[in-house]
Amino acid sequence: MLSARRRRSRIVAGGAVACALLAGAAWGTADEWPFAPFSQYSGSAQPSSTYSSFSVTAIDELGRRFSLPPRLMGLRSVELAEQVEAHRTALADLLSLLRNSYVRLHADRTPLRRLILKEHVVSLRGGRLAGERARAIAWWSDE
Repeated sequence: MLSARRRRSRIVAGGAVACALLAGAAWGTADEWPFAPFSQYSGSAQPSSTYSSFSVTAIDELGRRFSLPPRLMGLRSVELAEQVEAHRTALADLLSLLRNSYVRLHADRTPLRRLILKEHVVSLRGGRLAGERARAIAWWSDE
């Protein structure tokens, strides 16, 4: 059984955490998570709109071409999309940073010689697929 003093301290601590959570929910940003909403996953799809996603294709020094999932560069796919939006005017620099992350995490793998960033766009009309397209939007090469 807890003493009265310990019980009071736990109630005060619980109240402080509850206040932080409520204040974060009202005024916080994703940077303060878990004391604020995690906005990355809080959206919903409009029935008539256009949505983009991104992928990276790599070419190693042996000439092999393969898809490079964001997790191999230390990111989640939604973080890749956020980085692309933040670096829109310097995408080649972003690809260089992603390559450096890949090398740091996978030094034992064959070195990468080229990265290609692709944007995949899906259009919806009335909740139905109206069109799809993919295009390369940036390149990085060590040459």
